[in-house]
Parts: sequence; structure tokens; C-alpha cells
Amino acid sequence: MVVAGGDGTCHEVVNGLLARADKKKIPLAFLPNGSGDDFCSAVGIMSMDHGLDYICKAETIKVDTIRVLLDHDSEDTLPEGIERFNFCRYSIINAGCALPPLVAFKAKAWKTCCGKTSYTIATLIEAIKGNIIPEIFEVHVDGEKFSTD
Repeated sequence: MVVAGGDGTCHEVVNGLLARADKKKIPLAFLPNGSGDDFCSAVGIMSMDHGLDYICKAETIKVDTIRVLLDHDSEDTLPEGIERFNFCRYSIINAGCALPPLVAFKAKAWKTCCGKTSYTIATLIEAIKGNIIPEIFEVHVDGEKFSTD
């Protein structure tokens, strides 16, 4: 499957595939076509042509995902279907809670005129508004619990 878009598009495709009932995993090809393209840059795909070169060579790499469960301790207790996305999301890069998603959401208004700078603008606006506050999360990495407090 070929994914052409930015980081948001990449994340949505990964989430859709990882929610498959049959759990089948298929290779994905990413073509950078967004405002930031952080994922593609991180794996060395610097242009649309560069991405097409990888597709033509059938070159693949394995990429880890980050799973985030909201208000659930395991995937076994998650609802099925579209409702599942309210409680379980996957990320391949730039995972964040609290301020990062708020900034990403607020940056949308600035993207058409400011491109990548929209994230800086949104961060400054949220800082001026006083929306940068400490938050406490419980984090598990490979079964080991970490706390942010």
C-alpha cells in the first residue's frame, strides 16, 4: 500500500491497518507530501522521487510503533469497530500527550500561510495563553512502568 501525505495521513493509515480484525500486516510505502513530513525524513525519504525509488527497488525496513491506550489496561477490554479508535491509537513518530497534540491541532490554522513555522506560532500562542501546564502520566515501556511525576 502506498501512502502519499504528511505525518497525519501516515498515522491514520497505520492506525487503520493495526486495527484490522485479521491482524494481517502489509508493507507500506510512504511518499512525503505534507507540511512537515517528519516520519519520511526520519527514515531517509527526503522527496517524492526518493520515495518512488524505494518502491521501485522494493526496499523495506521495519519500524516500531507506539501504542497508546486511554482508560484501558489492555487491548482485550477495548470495544470493536470504529469506537476502538477512541481508546487505542498507534503512532510511528511524534507521539505526545497534552501540549503536543494541542499545538498540532492549533497549528492547522497557520499551515497554509506559514508551513512548518505554524507549529512554532501555535506553541508561542499556547504559552502566552498559559496552556503549558505540567501533567502526570503513567507510562509502560516493554512492560516496565514509569511515572512522569
